[in-house]
Amino acid sequence: MLSLFLSIIFCLQANQPAQIDGQFSIDEARDRLYSLHQANQQASQVRIEKVRDNVYSLYGANSNMGLIVGEDCLVLVDNQFERTVPAMMTAIKTVSDKPIRYIINTHQHSDHVGGNRVLAADAYGIIAHANTKAHIERGQARLEPERRGGLPNLLLGKQGDRTPASMSISLGNQDIQVEYFGPCHSDGDVAVLVPSAKVAILGDMLFLDQLHYIELATGGSCQGLIDVIGQLLTLLPYDTMVIPGHGQVCDMKELARHRTFLQTALHHARSNPDKTARELAESFDKEPWKDKEPAGRINAWTSFFNTVKGPQS
Repeated sequence: MLSLFLSIIFCLQANQPAQIDGQFSIDEARDRLYSLHQANQQASQVRIEKVRDNVYSLYGANSNMGLIVGEDCLVLVDNQFERTVPAMMTAIKTVSDKPIRYIINTHQHSDHVGGNRVLAADAYGIIAHANTKAHIERGQARLEPERRGGLPNLLLGKQGDRTPASMSISLGNQDIQVEYFGPCHSDGDVAVLVPSAKVAILGDMLFLDQLHYIELATGGSCQGLIDVIGQLLTLLPYDTMVIPGHGQVCDMKELARHRTFLQTALHHARSNPDKTARELAESFDKEPWKDKEPAGRINAWTSFFNTVKGPQS
């Protein structure tokens, strides 16, 4: 009974079913559930750190968030899980009592948008790409009616569209740019840029201190990630600070290094087309990338190479 319950929870949290012949095996699903359990245990622990000027990073259960303090209101980038919202709000109030008027969803995963429903009432709008809204809506269709809501309502692009799109928000003291460059980690990821502070909030376009999870099922690809990160490296000033979806705040040098890692992995896969994901993982030179520690089987080397050699890479 417990195993059945956990399997159901996994499907709801991940916004998609476990895939035996795709990205997730039963063991991988079990590992992800364990990670979610650990995140639940950490739900009361959210800390906030100043990145630069009026931009902050929040660290909590499993993933990161960004906070931008304007003259009259706050902009929150991602919001983790519904259960982490009270701890998140406590952390935010240590730096500002202003209301959260805009919420930005960098993509659809529940460890980034799980607080939408309880935060939506006081916000002017929730910003996301139209593809992200479609994925969230599809995931909520499996939930009880009372657990649905908080869908993005200020949208970039159109559902199914993968052409670049952008949106600007003026906070009086600074402007925010929300940029969609095309599919990468999924088909709806957006970057949140604060030019005056030279800060970029990238969501799951960037994983640090662990292997990068790429979601093939929703249009993600290793090549797409390489291309989008390349655009960011060209667009952003060299002294920009970066808030990743997972890991600590970093500089542009680390972003460039991560792109090199993805290029190296993709080259390895393309140079050995007949090898399985397990064989690619075993033959890959991991020595230069010791910091890319697998976070359970869901982000293990074999799973990583399964996505690197995926149909859209």
